[in-house]
Amino acid sequence: MVALVAALAGVVVFVANRGATPPAAADRTSARPAERTPATAEIATPPAAPARPAGARTIEVCGLGLVETDDTNVLPPQVLKVLDDAGPLQRAVAELGASGNPSDRAVALVFEARRAAQAVGIFGPTGRPPCEDNDMACLMALAETGRLSAQGYVQALAQLATQSGDPVAYALAYASCGGASSKGRAPGCEAITAERWTAIDPDNGVAWLRAAGAAAVSRDEAARVAALERAANAPRFDHLDTALLRPLASPSLARVTPLERFTVNLGANLAIVAIGSMPSQAASEYCVPVRGTPAANTPPSAERTALCDRLATALIERDASFLGHAVGVRIAERVGWPADRLDPLKREHEALYMTRRNAPPEVNDTLSCASIEAQTRRYTDTLHLGERAALRRARERSGKSVAQLSNEYQAINAELERRRAGQAR
Repeated sequence: MVALVAALAGVVVFVANRGATPPAAADRTSARPAERTPATAEIATPPAAPARPAGARTIEVCGLGLVETDDTNVLPPQVLKVLDDAGPLQRAVAELGASGNPSDRAVALVFEARRAAQAVGIFGPTGRPPCEDNDMACLMALAETGRLSAQGYVQALAQLATQSGDPVAYALAYASCGGASSKGRAPGCEAITAERWTAIDPDNGVAWLRAAGAAAVSRDEAARVAALERAANAPRFDHLDTALLRPLASPSLARVTPLERFTVNLGANLAIVAIGSMPSQAASEYCVPVRGTPAANTPPSAERTALCDRLATALIERDASFLGHAVGVRIAERVGWPADRLDPLKREHEALYMTRRNAPPEVNDTLSCASIEAQTRRYTDTLHLGERAALRRARERSGKSVAQLSNEYQAINAELERRRAGQAR
């Protein structure tokens, strides 16, 4: 689920500069129509058009047509006004908060916590960030202020999860409370544990992977292995953080413009990225130790290899996430799956990677009608089908085969290797 934001990088640049002074009217390419020259007057030479800034670009903005940025890639005010308007997302979140469904209310609380944290000021009153780029003390203080501002919502989420026993609410509470970490947790988070999650959702391999990660933090190797065994045998791997895409299904969005829809898409996706769900890391750390560590230098036992083989199978066959599939393929390669079994899985992973990378295909196309429609379709598919199934559908709609995309992936990797080799000389 992570890495979807990469395709939106251009827009993030535009929004990040939203406090800059808009270009003066004389600097814009769309000048007023020239006044008519009286018939008796001498025909004057028309003034030369203002020179286009060196860094300016023309992009398509759905509903507004072709729009030109200035030399710092700042969009015109009428576009930034829409991108800065959190109203459509807030209305969709409010609908979820008023629901009788605890998982809907949990989703709303996550968004409210994010809004409270962001309200401390990503941008100052001048429109500029309050911290210099490398001022880590300032950035950490700002993050701590944001955490404290969100604490009431996180506490409410933890209480909702504890009282309802709802799997989605519990998964979101676990991530919002900081997982296995005990530092700076909101009140009520002490009751949110991986062990309790596995009791609420015992058939979900994601919960067991979280339990394995928590056991690794506490250095309880027996509990870690037992949790990984349960994960390997789990019938499903539900990444419940995809519930944060539920605002996209709000009835209120039927009345918004495509550009407003884009802001909801972006807000929901950033919420998923911010919550940082990577449960398959527990399997990766056990089966593919980091180079240079004692575990990496020690041949694995037959029991460890057998468990990792089963984990690879479970992640590849039953994990709905892109990252879970990637970790599964990596573990399969580590334990020595034969090429005729492994190679098709690697090609599929490469094709899915390129599908994510190519959507939208160009930064300049991010705000076009076609791009917003494709993005909305993919996120909606992710909500209802899971990330991997959504990426497969997106690949099919692209018209490109697995082989084509895999070749593109390998060509990019080969070029990167050539550059690294050149730099090493």
